[in-house]
Formats: sequence, structure tokens, C-alpha cells
Amino acid sequence: QGPPTFSGLFNVMGVWPAVYASLLIPSARIVQTDDKRFAPPATPFVAASVAFGAFALLPYLAITKFREAADGAVADEAAWEGRTGGFVAKILESKIQAALLVGAVAACAYQASSGGLAGVEEFKAMFATSKLVNVTSCDCATLSLCAPFWAASDARRRGVDANWPFLLSLLPIMGPAVYLLLRPQLETTAE
Repeated sequence: QGPPTFSGLFNVMGVWPAVYASLLIPSARIVQTDDKRFAPPATPFVAASVAFGAFALLPYLAITKFREAADGAVADEAAWEGRTGGFVAKILESKIQAALLVGAVAACAYQASSGGLAGVEEFKAMFATSKLVNVTSCDCATLSLCAPFWAASDARRRGVDANWPFLLSLLPIMGPAVYLLLRPQLETTAE
């Protein structure tokens, strides 16, 4: 089982892929290479992040570039895949799914804090000796540092001021999960 602080951290690492799936999959990203544009699917990277965390997502996050008009509207609407018509997109856009994520994060936070100061001391001792604790902690920190950027990008895609999602997402994991609960639905376009 291990100390509650590490158990809570380890369990929250199972929530991060669902949060990133909801931020990245509903709308495609456009990648610019020379004069060609393509939209790599986020799904394989998000799926791999279940096992490999940030190590699987960082290549996607590094090569992806939003192309937006100056007013925040999408510059090339035809290049955005993933409208809300698909079954997976409907789940990822669902307020029920977002509420479940907020609940899961709250449960993990409760679990992590249930050990009190003794749990924190035990976690520090494990951090000094365990590579698993080191990697898990660094992975969570990396995902937490990237989340405000992607929450703000998602907000711009939805025509929402990007400042509040960015600031809210500075609160690790809970901020992005709450943003998913509060964000407006993604607009669909007739094709």
C-alpha cells in the first residue's frame, strides 16, 4: 500500500490521462512542417500516457501548434477534426465526466492528506530513496506545468477568455479538472 501521500499521488496519475484527453482530443491540433500542415491525432499519445505519463505526451505537445486568427477564432476551420459528433468526443465534452474527474481528484487529495505530517515525512524519505517516487513526482509536476497552456488553448478554441482557465489550471490537477466542468461546449460547424 505505501504511505497515503504517495498513494494519493500515484492514484492521481491515473486521472491525468483523462484530463488531457478532454483537453486535447475534442479538437485537432495543426502542425506546421515546411509548407505542409497536418493534424496528428492526439489519441495515441493520450493512450500511451496511461502507461508512460508525460513521457508519452511531451512529443505531441512539442510538435503541436495552434493556428488561430488574431481575434482568437480558428483560422482554418476545415483543419479541425474531432467535432462533438463522435461518441468519444461526447464523453470527453460531458459535464458528467468532468464532475467524475473532479470527484476522483478530490478523493486522491483526501487520500494523500490522510497521513498528515507523518505521511509527508514518510513521502520525503521515500523520495530520497525510491526511483518510482522520483519519476512519479516529476511526471506529475511536468503534467501540472503543461496543463495551464493547454487549458488556455482549449478556452481560446471555444471562444472563451483564456486568462481564467490558465490561472485556474495553475492549481495542479484540480484546476484543469474544474475547468473541464466549467468550460462551454465546443461549437460544431456544418460541413
